[in-house]
Amino acid sequence: TECPVDAIFADTDVPEEEEHWIDRNADESIDAEIAEGESPVLAD
Repeated sequence: TECPVDAIFADTDVPEEEEHWIDRNADESIDAEIAEGESPVLAD
């Protein structure tokens, strides 16, 4: 799924009403694998 470009913020520019997602993302991604190498999706 693609992310709308207006949904992407630098961590210092997150609107106040969206800040709760920073902590949730940290919690949800703690055990996620780190993607390394080339991505065929990004190659386009």
